[in-house]
Amino acid sequence: MDGDGFPEGFVVNPKGDIVCLDLKTGKPKWTGILGELVMSAPTIADMNGDGIPDVLVGTMGRRVHCISGKGDRQLWSYEVGSQIRYCVPALVRGANTNGAPYVIVGTGPPENGLYCLSGNSPRLHGRDWYGPWKELTAVRH
Repeated sequence: MDGDGFPEGFVVNPKGDIVCLDLKTGKPKWTGILGELVMSAPTIADMNGDGIPDVLVGTMGRRVHCISGKGDRQLWSYEVGSQIRYCVPALVRGANTNGAPYVIVGTGPPENGLYCLSGNSPRLHGRDWYGPWKELTAVRH
């Protein structure tokens, strides 16, 4: 997946392998391993302001990972209350007072929650963490 006109593309397979591809040559620049099953597409965006696109992905291991676009480290990871499947992390820019975008991600059963995390380094019960919002995802008859 190509994000925001950057010269790199990213592929995340169901086993949790991340491959950064040079879109001009088609060759891998780096490969990373999450070690958790992935059942959704990643989101690609510069999360730390270094001008290099980073990879955000939710896993079946109940974690949201933010991997540096340089492939050298994990910027952060956050554990949610249930597996993340078929839910691509969404970004809301300009809403956060510290300049980082918010990351919104939904979880599957049994929680069916919705989380809003600060994109620069979420902390449990910090001022930059909200959720899960079960009442927003509940179906009312």
